[in-house]
Amino acid sequence: MKKFIFLFCIIVLMIYLVPIAKAGESEAEESTSIRILREKGIITDEEYEQAKKEIEAKQTFLDKIDVGYAKGKGFYLKTKDDKFSLTLGARLQVRYTFNNVDEGRDEERDDSQTFTIKRARLFLTGHAYEPWLKYKIQFDAAKDDVEMKDWYIDVAKYKYASLRLGQYKVPFGRQEITSSGEQQFVDRSEVSDEFTPSRDIGLSLFGTTQNDLFEYAIGIFNGQGQNAENKDNEMMYAARITFNPFGTYNQGEWGIGTKEAALDRPASPKLSLGANWYFTGDDIDINDDDKKEDVDINGLGADIDFQWRDFSFRSEYFWRNLEVSRKSLADDKSFGFYTQAGYFIIPQKLEAVARYGYLDPHFNISDQTDIKDLKKEHTLGLNYYFEKHNLKVQADYSYLTAQDIGGNDKQDNRFRVQFQIKF
Repeated sequence: MKKFIFLFCIIVLMIYLVPIAKAGESEAEESTSIRILREKGIITDEEYEQAKKEIEAKQTFLDKIDVGYAKGKGFYLKTKDDKFSLTLGARLQVRYTFNNVDEGRDEERDDSQTFTIKRARLFLTGHAYEPWLKYKIQFDAAKDDVEMKDWYIDVAKYKYASLRLGQYKVPFGRQEITSSGEQQFVDRSEVSDEFTPSRDIGLSLFGTTQNDLFEYAIGIFNGQGQNAENKDNEMMYAARITFNPFGTYNQGEWGIGTKEAALDRPASPKLSLGANWYFTGDDIDINDDDKKEDVDINGLGADIDFQWRDFSFRSEYFWRNLEVSRKSLADDKSFGFYTQAGYFIIPQKLEAVARYGYLDPHFNISDQTDIKDLKKEHTLGLNYYFEKHNLKVQADYSYLTAQDIGGNDKQDNRFRVQFQIKF
C-alpha cells in the first residue's frame, strides 16, 4: 500500500510539472489562434479582448516561475524572485551478484546468484522563503515498504556557520558520507559499513573557512539509527574536521572530496585530510544471552582523499572501543582500515579500480579472550561512465576471507555487476 501511495505521488507531481513546462508554448499558440479568428470574423473584437486578457493573466503567472532540468539533479520548478524552489530527481541501481562460497567446517553454505534492485531513490531538494533556507527529502522504494532516508532543513545563511536539523548522515566516515551513487566500486567497503553510524535524527552545526581550507561539523543525535526516536537518556555526539590544502574539488553533501573517481580530471593535485569522532551510550546484548548491558561506545577515524588527473586514491582508518559498565565483563576494541585506488584507462570513461580491506572486530579484549574473526577484502573492478556518476556500469570481483568460530579461514569469491541511472 505504501509503495502504491509513493508511486501515485510521483505520477501526480510529474503530471503537474510537465504541463507547466509546456505552458509557455501553449499560451503563444493561443494568442496566435484568437488573432486569426478575429481577422476571419469568427469572433468579435469584444470577444477577442476578453480572451486576450485571460491569456495574459496566465502569462503573468508563468512569468514568475522557471521550469527546467539540471543534469544529475532533476527537474526543477522555481520562482523568478528566488523565494522558492523545488527539484525532483531519482536514482536507480540494479545489481547482479554471484557468490561462490567456501562451506567451512561449522555451517552449511551454498553458492548463490541473484538480481536485486539495490536502491530506488526519489529525492526532493530546494529552498523556501530564502535561498539559504534549504531542505532535502529522500525516499527509497527498493524494499517492501517505502523507506524515508533523509528529511532535513539547512539554515545556511553564513558559510562559516550553518545549522542542519532532521534526519541525515552523521558526519563520520568519508566513504559513508559519500553518496552510494558516487562510489567507484559497486558498493562501500565492509570496513566502512562496520564502523559508521550512518543516518540518525539530530542537530548539527557545520561550516567552512572562507577559502575552504578547513571544514567542520559537530552534532548531537538520538543514537538509534534512522526513523527512530531515542529510547533513553543517552545521546550520540559526533564531530568531523577536514583540511584541504590545495583547494576545492568534488564538493559533496558533507564537504570537499566526498565524490569518488577523478571524473573532473583536476589539472593540479587535490588533497583532503579528515578526522572524526563519535560517542554514544546504549544498552547492548554483547554476549548474545538476551541480557543487555550498559555500554559506552567511542569511535575514531582518520581518512585521506587524493586526486590528480586520471588517478584517485582514498584510505580510511577506524578504531572503536566498547566500554561495559559492569566490571565483571570485558571491554572490547575493534580496528579496521581500507585502501583503494582508481585510474582512468580512457579519461572520464573507463576506469580500473582496486581495494584492500582489513577488519578485526575484536582485536583487543581486556580479559585477553582470543576471538578469531578477522576479515579481509581484495577487490578489483572496472567502471564505464556514460555520463559521469549519472549513468554508469560497474563490475567488481572480490576475494573475501573470514575466520569462523573455530578460527578456520573461509574463502569466498564474489562477482557483482551494477547499472545506475540518475536524473
